[in-house]
This record gives sequence, structure tokens and C-alpha cells, in this order.
Amino acid sequence: ERRHRVLATAEKLGAELNALGFTTTARSRTPAIPVLVGDTRLCRRLWTELFNEGVFTNALTPPSVPEGQALVRVGVTAAHTRLQVERIVEAFANAGHRLKLIEPGRRPAETT
Repeated sequence: ERRHRVLATAEKLGAELNALGFTTTARSRTPAIPVLVGDTRLCRRLWTELFNEGVFTNALTPPSVPEGQALVRVGVTAAHTRLQVERIVEAFANAGHRLKLIEPGRRPAETT
């Protein structure tokens, strides 16, 4: 049950980040969602913005990844609640707007 829940949560979070305009690079169904940023400095700034919003992620920059492929990785667990996922999406939206990574009008979808 937990394995199904964590994968469903990761899939939902990845889809919501994509809907905001971020590029997730997940090629398989895993609880780790890589969000491609590209530029190393911008990736570090996104990581800092998310951290300041209360969302812990990991920034992967060269030499851990090839130059130009820096990314922020979000780890999802089966314990994440719907409200926590919504908060993560909101933090990405806020940070993405401040850093001009996503279009100004893009907001998280209202969930029920």
C-alpha cells in the first residue's frame, strides 16, 4: 500500500510541477522527482528559495550532473499528505515566479 501511495503522490506532484511550467526529467516511476533547471547558479538560487519557503530539496550541480543540466530533486515519501504536496507546489510556484523560471500567470491548480 505504501509503495502505491508514494508512487501516486510522486506522479501527482510531478504532473503539477509540469503544469506550472517546470520540466521534470523523471523517466521512470520513482519517488524522486528531478526538476531540470539547467544553469548552475539558477539551480542554487531555486534551491535557496525553496528552502526559505520551508521545502527541503536537493540541488544537483556539476560535477554531480553534466554542465548545463543542473536540477533540483524533490524526494516524496508515503507519509506526505495532500496538504504537504500542495504546499510544495505553491513553494515552487512562488520561487519560480520570483526567479522568472515560469510564466507570471501560472498558478497551482485548485485541488479538491
